[in-house]
Amino acid sequence: METKRKEYPAEWYDKIYHQDKINKTRYFLPPEKSAYCSIWNKAIQWIQDVPEPSLFDLGCGTGQFMDLASRSGIQVVGGMDFSAEGVRISQERMPGHAHLISCQDLNIRPYEWLRPAKIMTLFEVLEHIRDDLGVLSALPASQQVIFSVPNFKCENHVRIFPVKEELVERYGERLIITDVIQFRKVHIIWLVRGVTR
Repeated sequence: METKRKEYPAEWYDKIYHQDKINKTRYFLPPEKSAYCSIWNKAIQWIQDVPEPSLFDLGCGTGQFMDLASRSGIQVVGGMDFSAEGVRISQERMPGHAHLISCQDLNIRPYEWLRPAKIMTLFEVLEHIRDDLGVLSALPASQQVIFSVPNFKCENHVRIFPVKEELVERYGERLIITDVIQFRKVHIIWLVRGVTR
């Protein structure tokens, strides 16, 4: 379901990430203390089902998921976010991977910066972008993808998915969806696994 919200610019996220870094809250926490940890752990199980898994995280924010995945033995080949502050924090969090994390915009295509990986992840990204279908279409064919989207409104959500069927209908043309899991009873997050067509 579309909301009447607009896409927020990178500078809006820069301010949030900078404030969280100062206060050591939410996006600056170790991934194990994040409200998203159970979702990320399930995604890591899915990724570990793939032989010799490799990961590129699109919309990596402050790098919490990449950090958790790397420490779980998954090869992180890259990450990107359009927030320069998020990228800086990601690089500080993962200094050994800093050269693999870049500031990019998913609305600018083609993705010449995208490195091949067995899995592409987009956690809490697609609900912030008007052209979410264009993002998925820009990924390579037969690309394994794991993403999450919410069912609840927030000031920066341009779209939400009150029921699972809505996300299957929206993304089914671009993806062969193999799994959808609901997390939480209130403020639901849908975790989705699929392959690009």
